[in-house]
Amino acid sequence: PAAGIPEALDAMLQFYQDMGIELSDDELRITIGGSEAFAFALQTACNPGDEVLIPEPFYPNYAGHALMNGIKVVPIRTRIEEGFHLPPTEEIEALITDKTAAILFSTPGNPTGVAYTRQEMEALGSLATKHDLFIISDEPYRELVYEGQATSILEIPGLEAHAILVDSISKRLSACGARIGCVVSRNREVMTAINKLCMIRLSAPTFAQLGLVSFLK
Repeated sequence: PAAGIPEALDAMLQFYQDMGIELSDDELRITIGGSEAFAFALQTACNPGDEVLIPEPFYPNYAGHALMNGIKVVPIRTRIEEGFHLPPTEEIEALITDKTAAILFSTPGNPTGVAYTRQEMEALGSLATKHDLFIISDEPYRELVYEGQATSILEIPGLEAHAILVDSISKRLSACGARIGCVVSRNREVMTAINKLCMIRLSAPTFAQLGLVSFLK
């Protein structure tokens, strides 16, 4: 099935439920790794010629997928002296134009390792709702923190129409080569578009999905 085999979908839904995040089976789709998940998210959130804001330094493949889809990356500058945390909200807001369609980031960050605080996530969420932007949160490192706990974008209320979660089993289960991830949104129009993208590429690898089920039991 293009959406993922039922066993894998159920396993991922239970995984999020254990985090306290309730999702329905039409709000999650299995992808060929996290890379396909954020590619789908960008293709859904942006049109060619649109802009996406990304905190810099960032994972280089974000720029590659943006380039492939005719999307301009606008960096949000962060500084090592500040632990690569986000700059003041007004600095981010100054980068938003009528071409801005989304804000994309990873938390904990790749390559910086920064885990955004709940306040930072809420600030990004406020910008997304104020300017009607999508907010794409790439979270494969979510459990790999040494102090405190990372916040998921799905834990921030009021972002049902804006938030797209990108995730992967590659880090938490040390299964990079399995190429299994997922994309999640409570926005029905977003998921309708992602369903079409899933059908175009047929399906994620079945054996790796079965491995996911075993890993998460």
